[in-house]
Amino acid sequence: MYANLGLGIPPLASDFINPSITVHLQSENGVLGLGPYPLQNEVDADLINAGKETVTVLPGASYFFSDESFAMIRGGHVNLTMPGGMQVSKYGDLANWMIPGKMVKRMGGAMDLVSSAKTKVVVTMEHSAKGNAYKVMEKCTLPLTGKQCVNRIITEKAVFDVDNKKGLTLIELWEGLHLFFDYFAEIVPFNSWNPLMRQMGLTDNEILVARARAADPKEALYKMLLVWREKMGQDASVNTLLAALDTLGERDAMEKIQDHLLDSGKYIYEEGASSAVP
Repeated sequence: MYANLGLGIPPLASDFINPSITVHLQSENGVLGLGPYPLQNEVDADLINAGKETVTVLPGASYFFSDESFAMIRGGHVNLTMPGGMQVSKYGDLANWMIPGKMVKRMGGAMDLVSSAKTKVVVTMEHSAKGNAYKVMEKCTLPLTGKQCVNRIITEKAVFDVDNKKGLTLIELWEGLHLFFDYFAEIVPFNSWNPLMRQMGLTDNEILVARARAADPKEALYKMLLVWREKMGQDASVNTLLAALDTLGERDAMEKIQDHLLDSGKYIYEEGASSAVP
């Protein structure tokens, strides 16, 4: 595999490549065969990556001019690129090269790296910006690097697969992270939660209406839970469960919801919906 690591978090991956697999790391400034970061006694100030960080190279590494480097990139010869990101939309739009009104040192090679349909794009970034501003968004507000180009998003909180028509699917969550209320506002717009809502008895139309009438994702969750309560009835145990959701983790909350529905005999199973935890 040939891979390109962007600036910021992505180069850290070079220290964690499994020795049993072969990955040739490319840097757009003209290096193929990058190794891990150097130890203090290995530093060579003349050997740097595209982010001007000192690096090491593996046996068999090669050096070349930028025109050859970008011929590899634009020609789709790089199998995987891992750029950083300022914003990513749920349909895979990427913004990572500038913030209007602030100094821009250079555009860099990101636009070329994400332009080839043959290259898988995995964005690695922090989940939130300064002030807890969202970086995984319904729609990017910063100038785009590429449209519908991202295949996967990896943050310190979660991992999403990206479909440029269906949106995001949550496939991994940081252990111990509570989705309900604490972080649900960042996750709820995405397809991952539709199976849960369907298992609670909501139809696709009820889910869409709740989201359309909400001012923000957290309010949409409340509205969907209220619809669910109406379907289940105003019994005390349901009200107690709803009041306790903000202190429960995602898996505990779902298990309690399903246990209650099964115990009450009011479990609604939608044909075609999975009964597994999404």
